Amino acid sequence: MKKILIVDDELIFRQGIRYMVDWETYHYTIVGEATNGKKALKLMDKLSPDIVFCDIVMPILNGVELVKIASHRFPSVKVVVLSNFDEFNNVRQAFKFGACDYLLKSQISKIELLSCLDKLNLQDKECKDSPSVSLAELAKQLLDGFAQEPFVAFDTLLSQKMSEKYFYMIYMERFETAEGSSDLIYEILEVYLNKYTYLSLMTNHHGCVVLINAAQALPPYLVSALFQKLDSLFPNCFCILSNPFCREDSIKVVFDQLCTLAKYSIFFEERVCFFESDIVPHFKKLSFSFELYHEYVRKYNFAAAQSLMLSYIERIKSTLSMDPFEFKKLIENIIYNTIGEIKATLCDDPALDNIKLKLFKNIDKAFPSTFLIWTPTLSVSWI
Repeated sequence: MKKILIVDDELIFRQGIRYMVDWETYHYTIVGEATNGKKALKLMDKLSPDIVFCDIVMPILNGVELVKIASHRFPSVKVVVLSNFDEFNNVRQAFKFGACDYLLKSQISKIELLSCLDKLNLQDKECKDSPSVSLAELAKQLLDGFAQEPFVAFDTLLSQKMSEKYFYMIYMERFETAEGSSDLIYEILEVYLNKYTYLSLMTNHHGCVVLINAAQALPPYLVSALFQKLDSLFPNCFCILSNPFCREDSIKVVFDQLCTLAKYSIFFEERVCFFESDIVPHFKKLSFSFELYHEYVRKYNFAAAQSLMLSYIERIKSTLSMDPFEFKKLIENIIYNTIGEIKATLCDDPALDNIKLKLFKNIDKAFPSTFLIWTPTLSVSWI
């Protein structure tokens, strides 16, 4: 049973983590709590934890300094830092000194905690034919934005471990829905990619990245079989395989491109797995008659309004002609204005507000939080 130490100066937060999960059910135990980094170091020496959840901002000795010291004194201990949205620079420093992962304090939940631990377990066995863990850790720093290209240490080790001509990248997200799902993905990769050198890693945006090195193009039958297996086991997952690229190409650029394309998964209700070439957004906006739509609503011709809206949505889905985040805002805007119109002209029933909130919640569920991480702020002034 792996041992966990919680380090945070807020009692309510320490208690929240302690009681958020039935830890022993998942083969973990909370061995102690500390209110600052100095006390944490003493407990680490005394209790020998395997994992430390550590706040960034604490009195006496903060989280960054704790990670820096612990990486030398307790190199086998995995430290996960806990941060707020405005502490990114501190998180970057913590990764520089050896932190393994981070969690946003405002978004911590049972699923988030177990997913994080799942990723830590996978890190111990993430490379085939030992493209070493250090290579995966360097790749993780690069892809998560904690290192910038040219990243000499990564490039040097990559050339030593992966010397073939072609590279492919697989990006998966929304697969961490059950305990052990990361282990299952590793087992699948081992079955289908055992003839290739590859490394797999979990990013801080809840995605799994697989970097494959091959002397020749991947056989279509192999890719098809892998996709079918992922489709059957993870029906809510989104998986995309890059076009082949060379060593000279930027791995970070390829990764960012796949993350951008992954946003468009919202437009595909049935498919799970894609090739990069399958998703080609068109940036020419399709016109929509808001005046006609609201005229239908004002005349209580809701069937016509619905038909007009659904037809427009289908055109967007078939052409990928709208950024998904902009699409989300469009739908929310129409719902808000439609219910407002009904309340103003037909009936001011409080139940309509409950319907509106329920619809907004359903929309938020359809657009996962990881989707928003990768989405730039957009102007929707034309709505």
